[in-house]
Order: sequence, then structure tokens, then C-alpha cells
Amino acid sequence: MAVIAWLGYDSPSTLGAGVLTTGRADDGARALRGLLDGLRTVNPRATVALLCHSYGTVVCARTRPGPAVTDIALYGSPGVPAAHASDVSATARVWAGRARGDWTAYVPKVRVAGIGLGGDPGRPAFGALPLALGGGTHSGYLLPGSAALPALLQVTVGAVNSVRTANTPSPH
Repeated sequence: MAVIAWLGYDSPSTLGAGVLTTGRADDGARALRGLLDGLRTVNPRATVALLCHSYGTVVCARTRPGPAVTDIALYGSPGVPAAHASDVSATARVWAGRARGDWTAYVPKVRVAGIGLGGDPGRPAFGALPLALGGGTHSGYLLPGSAALPALLQVTVGAVNSVRTANTPSPH
């Protein structure tokens, strides 16, 4: 197994107008597709899980990766320009969640006339598999000891049953 941390695009400042549009995400999606195509060239049997955080969820939603991508986790999302999980990927399992202390919960999840990032991938109608990510903050998902880290790790290694079990409410 290999892990690649990738930020191959110019992410917008949270204080600038660019964060209200998908322009930089479209550039990032092209670059991410290029990386994924390169990985398939090097190892056609490799499978990939994408962990997409914050504005990166917009990038992943615009990428439309091929069948080598088995799982896509959208977490800490300010919204995605897709109506349904199947619009993000026709073949991958799409997961979504937000920590209870994440400020992105307060970002309006709309897109009108090209302004805004889109709907909340964590809403049931979106159709993503739920990720229970605890009570951390927007910057705390990958910190050692966070509640989110084990869930994201399970998605990464394809332990789907473990993630589903952890996210299924108790009948009591």
C-alpha cells in the first residue's frame, strides 16, 4: 500500500472571493485526473481511495475518477457541486461526514448562477454513506487521537464493513 498526500492545485483563500466558485476546483480536478491516470499507467491493478477535505471535496466532486478509485470520503465539506453521490462517481463508494465542531456546518450549501459550492454531501438525499467523525474541529480530522482518524483509515484500506458498523446507530 502507498499513501500520497496531494495538493496539486492552487486552493483559494477562505477570505477571498475565489472560495465562492468552483474555478480552482476545476483546475484541481484536471490535475487530479492526471495523477490518477499516471498511477494507472504505472500499476493498472492499483486501487485508490480519495480522502477529500474542505475545498478538496469540491475538487473530488469535479474529478469524476475512473473505476480504479474504490472509495471517496468527503469530509469537512463547505458543499459540493453535485446533486447526488452518483454524480461524484459512478463506481466508487462515496462517504460523507463532518465533525460536530467544524465551522463548515455554517457555510450556506447552495449554488446559484455559478456562485457557491453546492449542496451538503452529508444530507441523506445526497446518498453518500455516513461517516461518524466525532466532535473535532475543521483542522483536526487527521490529528492523532481524533475520532475521525480511525474512520478515515478504515475507508482508506477498504474495510467497508468496519466503517458501516461504526456508523450504524445502536438499536437501543
